[in-house]
Amino acid sequence: MRILIINKSDRTGGAAMVSYRLLEAFRNEGIEARMLVTERLSDDPDVILAASPRRYRLPFLRERLRVAFLNGFDRRTLFKFDLGSDGLPISSHPEVRKADAILINWVNQGMLSLKELERILELGKPVLWTLHDMWPFTAVCHHSGECERFRDECDGCPLLPAGKYSAKVLKRVMERKRRAYNHPNLGFVAVSSWLADRARKSSLLRDKPLFVIPNSFPIDRADSKRTEAFEKITEKPGTPDIRILFGAARLDDPIKNLPLLTAGLNSFIDSHPELKGRLRLVTYGGLKNPDAFAGLRVSHTNLGVIAPERIPELYSSSDIVISTSLYESLPGTLVEGQAYGAIPVATDRGGQRDIIEHRKTGYLVSFGNRGEHSSGSGQAASKIKNPAPGPDEIAISNLKKGLEWALEVLSDPVKKRGVKTEMLKSVKERFDPPVIVRRYLEALRQLPSSR
Repeated sequence: MRILIINKSDRTGGAAMVSYRLLEAFRNEGIEARMLVTERLSDDPDVILAASPRRYRLPFLRERLRVAFLNGFDRRTLFKFDLGSDGLPISSHPEVRKADAILINWVNQGMLSLKELERILELGKPVLWTLHDMWPFTAVCHHSGECERFRDECDGCPLLPAGKYSAKVLKRVMERKRRAYNHPNLGFVAVSSWLADRARKSSLLRDKPLFVIPNSFPIDRADSKRTEAFEKITEKPGTPDIRILFGAARLDDPIKNLPLLTAGLNSFIDSHPELKGRLRLVTYGGLKNPDAFAGLRVSHTNLGVIAPERIPELYSSSDIVISTSLYESLPGTLVEGQAYGAIPVATDRGGQRDIIEHRKTGYLVSFGNRGEHSSGSGQAASKIKNPAPGPDEIAISNLKKGLEWALEVLSDPVKKRGVKTEMLKSVKERFDPPVIVRRYLEALRQLPSSR
């Protein structure tokens, strides 16, 4: 079987990283696989450009202009939704024609239009679309936040100005998706149980083939030893000996919820002032607002954007990995932490439960009532424009408790060894690449092919 994975990039963003790992997993199992991208950053010969950067620029800009016109040229939401209106002629690409099965991953921002998706499906090959966010089952948004209009028709989207034109666009996108999804050779993969539950509640996917398959993680690369390379970057005289790691493609993305991170760490230090000199927050990723960490009363080192090869160094040199996101599909930072020996402390909003067993392989932080999903009323839905109005007091308290639990484990050699053993075991059982490959092949076999 010849597999083709389609994703916007092979390196940039979480979906790119896990898509490339899936490519490696297929090849390691002796299966011929290629990856089609619009941004090629690796030198892997099996990663193929779908078009030249100049050719791709046209559909990218055309769709961004449509989005800008629709949202009233509001830069805050310019990349929070897509229309699926523009894309490359991928259905005629030689790699698509040669493939026996196609795996679609993250293909927005002018890579794959809904019309072109239909053309791919009309080739009759089995196609699996892996959900890395909610866009395939909403009208236009990638994360609905507290809005649950995707259960019906996504009318009155809180990301768009009210009016007949917006309603017309939303209806048209929903109709395009519904028409494309009627092809019997199309199935969907949710990377977490949380995402699958939301997809099954949607009007678009509630009656479609849906499989839950997590992202793969190559556990054989995990090394619990601190590396000399990372020590040279962060070690200075007097450097604290408790490292907390926080990483994201964009650290100050509102979804990452930095106000909770800052408030939780400050609350912890206020309760444990004797640890202030020993604690350091290490962050990596893009940062648009240089003042995003203002007010943090913990020592902080920001490494900026780093190469993927250096990620193991960061995790194996850290004690705790923290995630304060408002919601995540399947946060890979937590899997990385478990594999490399950093104890995860994370908010319980998304696919975190597919990774962490509370107080066994990490700590799940609960929100208060304000952090819970609502029924999707107009008032609640409007919060999507500002999804982090301020840290939740209950979440702050629970984040502090999570950090206390992690440090209690780290201070006890027996508990520490036990938790790290359980974390490594969990990653092997849940995210081992050969297991993930078998599950994808089983899902593909359940889809009809007219070839």
